[in-house]
Amino acid sequence: MGSASSDVEPAEWCQRALAASEGFEFSSWQLACRASRKLDDEERLELARGLRAAVAELLQQAWPGVARGHDEADICLLLDMEKNCVELDSRPLCLYSRYRKRSREMSQTAFFCRRCRGRGRGCSECGGSGLLVAESVERNVLAPLLAQAGTERARFHGMGREDVDVQMLGRGRPFIVELQGPRKRSLDLVAARAALPATIDIDPWRVIGRKAIAQLKAATPDKTYLLQVETEAQPASEALDQLQPQLQELVLQQRNPSRVPRRADIVRTRTVRSGRVRTHNPLTIEVRAQSGTYIKELVSGDAGRTTPSLASLLGVPCRCVALDVLEIHADDPEEVRVSSAAEPPAPQP
Repeated sequence: MGSASSDVEPAEWCQRALAASEGFEFSSWQLACRASRKLDDEERLELARGLRAAVAELLQQAWPGVARGHDEADICLLLDMEKNCVELDSRPLCLYSRYRKRSREMSQTAFFCRRCRGRGRGCSECGGSGLLVAESVERNVLAPLLAQAGTERARFHGMGREDVDVQMLGRGRPFIVELQGPRKRSLDLVAARAALPATIDIDPWRVIGRKAIAQLKAATPDKTYLLQVETEAQPASEALDQLQPQLQELVLQQRNPSRVPRRADIVRTRTVRSGRVRTHNPLTIEVRAQSGTYIKELVSGDAGRTTPSLASLLGVPCRCVALDVLEIHADDPEEVRVSSAAEPPAPQP
C-alpha cells in the first residue's frame, strides 16, 4: 500500500478498533483514516479511502445493528497509519433542562477565589477551598452525571446567569450539560435528578445535539423579576401611582455597575418593557426588562450610573434588598438531534 504500516491487514486494523472501543457504550460510530504525510496527496487519499472502506465493512459485521454514523456519531475511530494505532474519540453527550434555584447563597457555576483561582490548596482568602461560594448549581448537577457516565470532564452552559444572592424561579433557566468523553451513555437520569438538594430542582432531562449549545448561548430573552425595594423615606402615594405607566417601555442608560469593576466602562442602552407595584409594605415591584439590564442598578441608580432609576422616579433613595427571577421568556432551543422525546427510562440492571 505504500506506507510504513501498509503491511497491516484490514482485519488487524479492525481488531485494534474493537479493542479501542472496549468499555465504551455507543449507538453510532464514524471511521476516519490518516495516511503517512510522506506520501503525495493523491496517494494518501487513495490509501486512506481503501483502508477505511475495508475496515468499515468488517466493523459493520462486528457491530450488526449499530449505525455507521456522521459528524454527530457517538464515537469516532481514527486509523492512524503514520503512528500505526487506532485512536478513539468519544463525542460529548449533551443534556438539556431548566433549573430553578431557591437559594441566595449559591452560584450558577463554580465561583473560584480571585486570589488563588482555585489552584493548589487554596489560600487564606478562601479558607483553603479555592472557592468564594461553597455551593453551585453546576457542582450539584454534574456530580451524579459524571459518576454515571464514567468521565471527569464536563461543561455547564447556561442561558445567562443570575447573581449568587438571586433566586431563579418560574419555569427555570435553560441550560445544557456537555459530558465530555463519556464511557456510558445510558444514564439513570431520574436518579441523577433525585440526587439534587432541595434548593435545586430541574425539568426532566432531554438528550440533544451539541449544535444546540450555540443557539442557547446566543439567546437574548427578556426576563421578568420581582424586586423587594427598601427606601430611605416613604415615597409619595402619587409617585407610586405613576410608577406603572412610567415603567412602560422605559429606556435606560446604564454605565458599568460600580460593583463589577472589571468590565469595560461603557454606556449600554436597555429597555424596561413593563412594571407594576405588587405590594406596598414591603415594597415589591415586578418588572419585565430587556436581556442584559442591570436590575439592582435600576433600583438604586448606582450614584447616577443608571438613569432613570426607581430612586429617581420615586423621588427617594432606594436599594434592592431581594431579587428573584420569575421568568426567562425563551422557548426551548430548536432540537438538532433528540434521542428521546423526554427523559429516557433508567437503564435495566
